[in-house]
Amino acid sequence: MDGLQIGVDIGGTFTDWVMVGQDGGVQVVKTPTTPVAFTGVFDAMDAAGVTGDRISSFAHGTTLGTNALIERRLPRVGMITTKGLTAVLTQAARGAKEDIWDIYHESPRPSIVKPRDRLEVTERTLSSGEIRARLDEDEARKAARILAARGISTVAVCFLHSYANGRNETRMKEIILEEHPDALVRTSHETIPRILEYERFTTTILNVALIPLMIDYLLALEQGLHDRGYGGDALIV
Repeated sequence: MDGLQIGVDIGGTFTDWVMVGQDGGVQVVKTPTTPVAFTGVFDAMDAAGVTGDRISSFAHGTTLGTNALIERRLPRVGMITTKGLTAVLTQAARGAKEDIWDIYHESPRPSIVKPRDRLEVTERTLSSGEIRARLDEDEARKAARILAARGISTVAVCFLHSYANGRNETRMKEIILEEHPDALVRTSHETIPRILEYERFTTTILNVALIPLMIDYLLALEQGLHDRGYGGDALIV
């Protein structure tokens, strides 16, 4: 069978490899999942006797990011936000708590950003997109230097109403990279430009936290496929 369409799913115990040929024939291969997840893909490929030049498309499902989040195998993340909004991650969230009047309430599942790594700067964008207060660049530079001094190179920039105008966030990102050129920075308006601060902030934080892990994994997977003769892209689910 040539022109193969491949689907691979890595589970906790087995790696499942399904091939569909141009004639509609289906072949299934099951191999043990390996500690280094993507090597299980190549073990299944070898067990199926398939070379990369016979594959027309390759789709891959993985829970690597989900597992890293559940197990908290993530880099230390810093967040820079609008002054007064650090409580969005834990005390405010969506407001569901046993005592709504308890201003010191903390979520039983702590945020992946430690409270001391949530820094504030003066800026204000209105929901209309009007910038009421431009980013205080002295405060911004100080915050960037604090994170750099702590060895934090993974940073989420999450400002109020940035979905309507991301100019202040963009400038904050520029300042971080000026002070810490090797930092990985993501802004919330680039990640998910929508209202609701809790959802936008947490999505941005998770995105930037998982990028290093997923990039390393996907580059290694893609290189391994190309070494075996596959010239296309890996489709990730």
